[in-house]
Amino acid sequence: MAIWQHDIYLSFINLLLQLESLLIYCLIYFHNILLHWLKITLRLQAEIIPLCEVKLIKKLTELLSSVEPVETTLKDAMRKAKAKLQREWSNFKEGYV
Repeated sequence: MAIWQHDIYLSFINLLLQLESLLIYCLIYFHNILLHWLKITLRLQAEIIPLCEVKLIKKLTELLSSVEPVETTLKDAMRKAKAKLQREWSNFKEGYV
């Protein structure tokens, strides 16, 4: 494997790790927003809640529900890709290529 191929491999691994971190950060951030809105809703139950906030909470809940199954799939795919690349790199370093 040429030096440039090694650099591409390392860049790809780094990209996978950054993608995983970004995905986790986005899900945590989204979850916190949803919790914030739910707390506001619970606190204001006695008051009139604007329709836009009710719609927003419903849409955010739907979005969270649709993203959660994909999160597991993406994490699993990234884990498998990372393991495969690490295995290939180990094989290359040991001279099996």
